[in-house]
Amino acid sequence: MIRIIGAALLVAGFAFIGFDASNRLKKRVKVIGGLIQALEVLSAEITYNLSPVGQAVASAALAAGEASPFFADCKARLEKEGSSRFEECWLKSAEKLECDEGTKEIAASLAGVIGKYEAAEQAKAIEYAVSRLKKRLEEAEEERKRSSKVYMTLGVSCGITAAIIFI
Repeated sequence: MIRIIGAALLVAGFAFIGFDASNRLKKRVKVIGGLIQALEVLSAEITYNLSPVGQAVASAALAAGEASPFFADCKARLEKEGSSRFEECWLKSAEKLECDEGTKEIAASLAGVIGKYEAAEQAKAIEYAVSRLKKRLEEAEEERKRSSKVYMTLGVSCGITAAIIFI
């Protein structure tokens, strides 16, 4: 009886690892998508509303979806440290983005542009970052489609294999 319970726990543990890996791929897609939406809102706020940086970041945070912790953290840092330290706030917040390093680098590349140049130049930089993020989104979506089911199946299969070996 104890062996059966142990085998079931082993299968469940490996299955959990597989499902967790699959969920990370799904979350990556959602974070990149949210980042794209938020940057488009940020661009519109800067270009059309001529909003100050803090207000533009706050508006972007509302549209960010899964990337909202990044914008919320940046907004909180701006309120705490002041908008004169925007670049530093943006970079520290970008480090905490829950995604791959390439996406973090794209987000961080905007730190030196937002709030420093005219609205048109800022919009161009954001547009370029969005185009790069859209390519990363396509890659992430492809990887999710290709690997998500593999991770789930592999987790369950490894669990069953380990359970058979130990029984």
